Amino acid sequence: MVRRGIAALLALAFVASEVAVAAPLPTVAATTPEASSSATPGIVPTEADVAEPASALEPPSAEATPVPEKPKPAVKFRKPKIAIRKDRAITLTGTLSFSGGIVASDTVRVRIYRYQKGRWKLRWTRKATKRRINKRTVRWRVAFKPKMRGRFKVQAMASSWDGRFRRGFSSPRRFRSVSARYVALTFDDGAWTTTDRVRRALDRGGAKATFFMVGQHTKSHRAAAKRVAGSGHQIAVHTMTHPMLTGLSNGAIRRQLVNCRKLLKRVTGKNARWYRPPGGATSSRVRRVARSVGLREMMWTVDTRDWTGISAGTIRSRAVRGARPGGVILMHDGGGNRRPTAAAVPGIVRDLRSRGYDFVTLDEWAALR
Repeated sequence: MVRRGIAALLALAFVASEVAVAAPLPTVAATTPEASSSATPGIVPTEADVAEPASALEPPSAEATPVPEKPKPAVKFRKPKIAIRKDRAITLTGTLSFSGGIVASDTVRVRIYRYQKGRWKLRWTRKATKRRINKRTVRWRVAFKPKMRGRFKVQAMASSWDGRFRRGFSSPRRFRSVSARYVALTFDDGAWTTTDRVRRALDRGGAKATFFMVGQHTKSHRAAAKRVAGSGHQIAVHTMTHPMLTGLSNGAIRRQLVNCRKLLKRVTGKNARWYRPPGGATSSRVRRVARSVGLREMMWTVDTRDWTGISAGTIRSRAVRGARPGGVILMHDGGGNRRPTAAAVPGIVRDLRSRGYDFVTLDEWAALR
């Protein structure tokens, strides 16, 4: 019995060894060293196991990088237009354009400031009439009649909606309220050595004037021309070399006016809109050429003839006696000895102001016509 049992065990062991020899060995796919080291023995790695991670082969998706939100567009306004009637009533009109969002205000409010004691003070807040053009643009209008004269500033306010309410203000626009008795002081042939003396006399008297400048003279007195514009006086064209325009061709007239205006723009930063022909020599042809380049002609109602060498007292007497409401007084700040003119300016300002006159620039003069 013992021998039979031992024989059966040996037979079972032999059969087991034969089965192990006949069974195929597990095949291992060609892998990278990293994949072979991490593979489990006896398991065939798949393509997903041996492939590199997607993040290592592909660039990061756009969704993974946060995109900063674009800033909301600002509310844009246009400067208001100002019209001053002869009875001193002032009409303000403007356009509000919202680049982002729609008009959300039921009303447009207008703030009016007055310059007092060296600073701007809010004097009125008016509700303007409104007419909508489209969902982003609205026109407004307001009229008022100030009881006092002086310097004013207007600013419009409204709101838009582009996901939230945004309040915006227009660019401030300055203007002056004047009486029905007004006069425009004009000075020709600058800039010159006496231009600063004339400017200081006007500034001390609180008067504004218009300076018709010659291009050649301005080249030699750039600083004086720049100070005139910086003081709030108006700059105008008096040609480049002071020729008689009626004796020139159309092309020469155009060059005289355009070149002078370009020079004044570079020196003062102001764009001239008026011109005066030297010696008053003009014609319909000259005016037509000037209009084609965007210039308006301005002559005068009072000629002091200060260029003839008369005294300061005579200049003052001629200017004051000849003044009329809406008049334009001609004097000279350049082209020769103009010290008598500079000496006459303070007295002219005092005398005319005592008679109830205000002093306006040509732009203001045109608005009052």
